[in-house]
Amino acid sequence: MTETLIPLFIALAGSEQPARRVWRIFINPFTQRAYPLSLASRQVSLTIEGISQNGIKPHLTGVAQVKVGGDADSVRRAAQRFMNQQDASDHYTQETLSGSLRSIVGTLTAESIIKDRASFATSVKEEAEHSMHNQGW
Repeated sequence: MTETLIPLFIALAGSEQPARRVWRIFINPFTQRAYPLSLASRQVSLTIEGISQNGIKPHLTGVAQVKVGGDADSVRRAAQRFMNQQDASDHYTQETLSGSLRSIVGTLTAESIIKDRASFATSVKEEAEHSMHNQGW
């Protein structure tokens, strides 16, 4: 039987110190709080209405797979951003990806979006990657 470990992040009550990642530890309930952080991948649905370069308003629907990065820095950034707001992480991710999608749609014509979907998807990925990476995704 394999054991699945979920990292815990310990924060001192009333302290401005960054959270520490631990796998197993005794928690002092008076001075510390433990927050689990899921490292599983998540599916985020997007539906936006953008304005293309030639003034057409396409309605776009997409799905993105996101997860916390595997390196220690990415996990630490995600924990600092979403430590006690796991539910907010999906909303944040959806808003970030929607913004990236809208910005790319604004630079393309409707014809180029339809004809070259692979290039469009690559452009959206590159646009969103920087923002998502800064938050630990």
